[in-house]
Amino acid sequence: MAMAVFDPKKTTLNEDAIGEFLRGVVTGDLTEVPGVGPANADKFADAGITNTHQLLGKFLMLKQDPPAGEDIHPIAFHMNCMAEWLQSIGISSHRGNIALAVAEKSDIMLPGIYDGSIYSG
Repeated sequence: MAMAVFDPKKTTLNEDAIGEFLRGVVTGDLTEVPGVGPANADKFADAGITNTHQLLGKFLMLKQDPPAGEDIHPIAFHMNCMAEWLQSIGISSHRGNIALAVAEKSDIMLPGIYDGSIYSG
């Protein structure tokens, strides 16, 4: 299986849904994350992730520096790690949407953890 690569240009997030998620309180219900419906919630549960707090924690746990000599921005590497993990647990539909929603929510709490401008240009 090819390594998953995060590409924000391939996301299809609805502006209203992501705005509501970003402004709202994290309730813990995984389906509050844009892109997570019942089928993906079941896949997360099979991987031991049963609430939104754990999903945000998993995103933070995947934060690491790129390997020495690898020419990739640290944020892009982090997002690729998230996409790879989502792929590894069987999330195929809405993978990019989930990764982006979690990254943007995390960036509100921890400014600098995600910056979409690195994908511009």
